Amino acid sequence: MLLLVTYTLQPQKRTSFLQDVQNSHILEQIRKEDGCLRYEYYLHVEKDDQILLVEEWASKEQQQIHLQQSPMQLLKVYKDKYVVSTDIRTLS
Repeated sequence: MLLLVTYTLQPQKRTSFLQDVQNSHILEQIRKEDGCLRYEYYLHVEKDDQILLVEEWASKEQQQIHLQQSPMQLLKVYKDKYVVSTDIRTLS
């Protein structure tokens, strides 16, 4: 299961969001979860307020379990603080 998640952040908050995520070690924790094949952020070259998250999971069930894990609860705090909108595309 492949997900393309685009975050649109508040103006000039991309760096703050990424620093909070990196300092909390959320990415390392998520990448160790059962079924996580890929979990990576990419920066948009032309839009300073956007980040692309590419998630790849062995199964939809494992991705759904991931949403209930503690790293995602902390990520929600950061998203509430910095993210204006989230667009999710699922690719099979």
